[in-house]
Amino acid sequence: MLPGEYKFTTEKEEHIVVTLGELQLQVPGGPWKKYSRGETAIVPAKVEFQLRIQETVAYVCFYK
Repeated sequence: MLPGEYKFTTEKEEHIVVTLGELQLQVPGGPWKKYSRGETAIVPAKVEFQLRIQETVAYVCFYK
């Protein structure tokens, strides 16, 4: 994913595994958290979350 700010909505719980680079993620009501290569962010179902990306990043999503 290229640098920028993005908003996504989840239907199911989403596990985001960072495979390259670093991203910042915020779920509603929570602080911005930084995730780097090898780390996993877990986003609850049925929420809108935000991503901030400063350099190209790659990640894999798994849905539960």
